[in-house]
Amino acid sequence: MSKFIGRSRHMKQQIHPLVAIACLVVITAGMKAAASILNPVLLAMLLAVSIMPLIMWQTKKGVPNGVAIVLTIVIVILAGSGLTVVLGLSVARLAQKLPTYESQVTDLLKGFLDFLSAKGIDISNLRELEAFSPANLVKYAIRFLSGTISAFGNAVVVLFLVVFLLIEFTVLRAKHEKGLLPAASWIVKFGTLGDELRKYVSITALTGLYTATANVILLVILGVDFPIMWGFLSFLFNFIPSIGFFISLIPPVLLGLLESGAGTAIIVIIGFFLINAFVENVVKPRLMGKELDVSILLIFVSLVFWSWVLGAIGAIMAVPLTITLKKIWEVTREPQASSAAPSNQEIK
Repeated sequence: MSKFIGRSRHMKQQIHPLVAIACLVVITAGMKAAASILNPVLLAMLLAVSIMPLIMWQTKKGVPNGVAIVLTIVIVILAGSGLTVVLGLSVARLAQKLPTYESQVTDLLKGFLDFLSAKGIDISNLRELEAFSPANLVKYAIRFLSGTISAFGNAVVVLFLVVFLLIEFTVLRAKHEKGLLPAASWIVKFGTLGDELRKYVSITALTGLYTATANVILLVILGVDFPIMWGFLSFLFNFIPSIGFFISLIPPVLLGLLESGAGTAIIVIIGFFLINAFVENVVKPRLMGKELDVSILLIFVSLVFWSWVLGAIGAIMAVPLTITLKKIWEVTREPQASSAAPSNQEIK
């Protein structure tokens, strides 16, 4: 009997990696198919975790949990409604001005190609690349922006999800502080291990808010169109390590170039670089304290993977989702490690 049990356990250990891979494939396919449903939920969770420190700060000041939740919900609804209206108007205005931008891009490319021809540079092959035509360039840009903002298409659902998540997080936190949750509860284990995730999300959101505010002020001073929309995108892209800054830089630089010339575009580039450098090298290290225990290679792979699964929102959620999976793996491995020794004795 003991041999049979040992053999079955050995077979389980051999089959387990294959079962795990099959489960990952099925889950990934399901997430990719349900991306339009998952994206608002994941975005609401990201926003709720980002806003949660506001409730915690109020409770530390002596404000009752109920009052802190109500005040935070009011702020979320007002800010979310205002942002939704502004983004909606910006997208509508952007759609109206697309023909103008397309003609400006055409003139800009024509001037650049004529300049190269005058310098004796052969550009015949470049002219044949239809992918770089002004119409396609504008189409690519709008497709990327619409993919990013599409998660806010049902803003009411996102706001309600944020409200409910804030209430649930606050109730669970209060129960945990009072010791009302079982010690073996997943909520307790994941809550303890999830401090790094909450810290990363809240600090990234705070530094993103600083960066977005400074960027909006700069764009307003320079007279670049849609400054709030570009500031909001810089806030979201702050969650994309390394490349997020460069992605958020492209639209305002192009608009500055089309509307006011190369001087404005250069000022936007310099201003964004200085703002980002100050926040990343001065403000963020003081708040973060230490870097995440996630390698650069893993971050890059997660960016590619989650972007493929969930689209533009996947790139924004890549690091939080990777940290969450890492924490879940640590939690699920703990019971196995602790129960390995007794089970071997039972077989004997």
